[in-house]
Amino acid sequence: MEEQKENLEKQKEVIEKASEGKKDENAGKILFWTRVTGVSSLLAFLCILALTLSALSFMPKIGSLLTNFDEISAELKDMSTEITRVLRSLNEQGLSEIYGTLDNIQKIDIEKLNESIDSLHRIIEPFASLFS
Repeated sequence: MEEQKENLEKQKEVIEKASEGKKDENAGKILFWTRVTGVSSLLAFLCILALTLSALSFMPKIGSLLTNFDEISAELKDMSTEITRVLRSLNEQGLSEIYGTLDNIQKIDIEKLNESIDSLHRIIEPFASLFS
């Protein structure tokens, strides 16, 4: 019986030593991944810090761009108003002039115009033959 107790105690010791080895092995893996995580976190923080600082350095330029956009927007609004006014004026004046021109064109007697061209041709024809 005592032998069995001794064997059991030896087996317990062997099991405990084996489990301690696994604990050491697991502890090493845990330590390694903890370090990897820490270094990765530090690098991520440094990248974010660098991006933030570079963005802050562009802030004055962004402010001046926004000011320029406001000025340009105001100028475009004024130009739009002026263009609308000019187009309305041209529309009113231009249409009345176009209608007047169309009325004058309609008043032209095409038959009399053709007769005048024929008579002018008959008058100039002898001079053309004389000079050519």
